[in-house]
Amino acid sequence: LTPIASRADFNALIAGPKPVVVDFMASWCGKCRQIAPEVDKLIDQYPDVVFAKFDTAHADLAPLSKELGIEAMPTFKFYKDGKEVNEVIGYKPKLLRDAV
Repeated sequence: LTPIASRADFNALIAGPKPVVVDFMASWCGKCRQIAPEVDKLIDQYPDVVFAKFDTAHADLAPLSKELGIEAMPTFKFYKDGKEVNEVIGYKPKLLRDAV
């Protein structure tokens, strides 16, 4: 997982040539830890997709998290050509697999 540490990181990542899946999570989130092995499997299965981790508890990322409408975790947002194309909210491994 590529860590996102700033707004600039986020913008550069989603503007890149590959599709991107951003895992909006927090270290205290039990369901985030629970779904992590599923995300690891997807990373192995889809080498042409960039998977990134966005820690919503990180103080520098909190304003961007709010702008993006993150209200529950885990939330997975899917980006292509800089635009959001899909979203999966909550611990839903099958829905997440189907969305990738």
